[in-house]
Amino acid sequence: MINLGASKYKGLLITISFFLVFFILVALFNIYLGKSLNQENERLNKIIEVHSQIAAAEPGTPESFWQVRSNELKTLFDGGDIAGISYTPVNKQIDRSTYTSIQTGLNNLGTSSDFYTDKNRLNGQLSSLENQWASVIESKEKRFQILQYASIVLAILYFLGIVFQMVRNFDNIDSEIEVVKNETENILSTVNEGLFLITPDHEIGAQQSQALKGIFGMKEDIEGNFFDFLNKYVSENSLEIAKDFLGLLFGKRVKEKLIDDLNPLKRVQVNLERRDGSFETHYISFDFKRVLEDKDVQYILGSATDVTQEVLLELELEETRTQSEAQIDLFLSVLHVPPAQLKLFVNDTNVGLNHINAILKDNDNKDYKDKISQIGRVIHKIKGDAALLNLHSFEVKAHEFEEVMAEINQNPSLKGEDLLPLAIQLKNMIGHKDSFLAIFDKFDSSKAELDKAGLKVSAGDSSGDSEAAASPAGSAIQQMVKRIADEYGKHAGVIEYDNTQSGHSPEDLKPIEDSKIQLIRNAVAHGIERPEQRIKSGKSAMGTIYISTTETNEAIELVVKDDGAGIDVQAIKQKAIDLHIITESQASDLDDKQIAGLIFNTNFSTKDDADLNAGRGVGLNLVKEIAKQHNAKIGLVWKPESYTAFKLVFPKENLIEANNNEDDIS
Repeated sequence: MINLGASKYKGLLITISFFLVFFILVALFNIYLGKSLNQENERLNKIIEVHSQIAAAEPGTPESFWQVRSNELKTLFDGGDIAGISYTPVNKQIDRSTYTSIQTGLNNLGTSSDFYTDKNRLNGQLSSLENQWASVIESKEKRFQILQYASIVLAILYFLGIVFQMVRNFDNIDSEIEVVKNETENILSTVNEGLFLITPDHEIGAQQSQALKGIFGMKEDIEGNFFDFLNKYVSENSLEIAKDFLGLLFGKRVKEKLIDDLNPLKRVQVNLERRDGSFETHYISFDFKRVLEDKDVQYILGSATDVTQEVLLELELEETRTQSEAQIDLFLSVLHVPPAQLKLFVNDTNVGLNHINAILKDNDNKDYKDKISQIGRVIHKIKGDAALLNLHSFEVKAHEFEEVMAEINQNPSLKGEDLLPLAIQLKNMIGHKDSFLAIFDKFDSSKAELDKAGLKVSAGDSSGDSEAAASPAGSAIQQMVKRIADEYGKHAGVIEYDNTQSGHSPEDLKPIEDSKIQLIRNAVAHGIERPEQRIKSGKSAMGTIYISTTETNEAIELVVKDDGAGIDVQAIKQKAIDLHIITESQASDLDDKQIAGLIFNTNFSTKDDADLNAGRGVGLNLVKEIAKQHNAKIGLVWKPESYTAFKLVFPKENLIEANNNEDDIS
């Protein structure tokens, strides 16, 4: 194996390192000498300045003048600061006797009887001192020049040595490159990953691993534009995201590690053609790394790996986990939920899933956005029912379904095949429901056998008739409200008044109960404030949701009111404009009541991020559709920072008639 690493150029690196060290030392020494010469020039200039001041002095000059000049000369020789400039002591560069003689003459000049004679003598001594110091500076400058010349000579010698080593190393480069090329081809023919390069104009490079052809069932190397190749296997939305992702990788501003999680091709489901013309589903994982040259991205190294076995194992484990969660959900539920209520939930869920299946199979309806809206309302209802009974696994499954729908709904030009992922999600939910039902039936039969033997099993409060047991219990609503409030860091309670007459079947009241659940979840998620906000507004830390169900001869009236923040009309208006539900000019023509009514629109929510409880813009739209189906009237009143109240009035005849004719919400 040929070593192309740093050890191959060890001699050259050592030579360059010595050169750099030598260069740094010479540079430091030059700086030192330069500073030294600069200081000596400053000293000479100061001596000349003192000399000129003494030469200009006349008899009668104050004693302080001579004292200052004497101190300055002393500082220039012994070291110290003058006018912010530091001077080092003069060692053996100047004869000390010359300095002593000057100091003596300077000290006596102020009192001299023959002033001009003594001053001329002193001037001559100072001139001699200046000449001596100029000679010292000249000598240092010559040494400095010699050092510079020597440095240049040594630098040239070093450079020649480096060139010699480089020429010697380059003699073998061609042969080594050939060896490396052969090794690369051997590696590319043996690795299991499909390796390839992508150029800045998104063309697939010629160098590819042998495995790449096998992964995609091709006989020849992949050529052309990478996105044209990818378009055969992914949706338009995923393709656009992949283009944006590779655009970020080719850019310089974003760190590679920060965007690795944004890779939309971590797992791609592809259908590969077999020899007999049939298709086989595989899962391919793409990974991308930058190839840098001089800190610029020259290529993207792509790797494709067939992860079908891993995905199938994950799906198997997920199925096992789903069954385990169903068991846990069931055994926890039977402890606090009457069996009749569980059966009602399973039956309603079954009706909803069958309705979704019918929507997906309806080839006459080409309005795929409308299909997604219909499916969304059914799934959101299932999620709300599951939340009421604290069936977390069903709630999570429904939320995952909504996540897939949200991603599909981002595509502005939907096609029938874009809805295929929903069929997979439906299959998963049906499987989860069937597993849950099988466990429930087994538990129910075991309970019946134990009852025969005289061993009673407590499974929720099943006192009273089946109708009473089938209606949502107040405790279940309280628990749901507390659970959702805890998730948002809020405190909330429920006060419920039920003034309906007895004798109604659960099916008659189902539209009211479905609406109630959605309105309660909406109140906790959007209406009730966090404790610190409530206290700041002069309210108690705990919010309250008031529920009133009142029956008259003609109708049943449902009111759900919370003492929260009320409705922020401006926030709704801006969100509606951002979502292109209305334009700014249309918004200016709407009054507050009309703007508030926009919260019932499909996919409208003031939350920026969807979670398990809110943010999809489906809950209130579901309430609107329930009211529409049963000819109910919806009322909405609010007061900012005080309350929001929803009122639904269901005509009795429409409740009974609708439940006799329809079993689902579309």
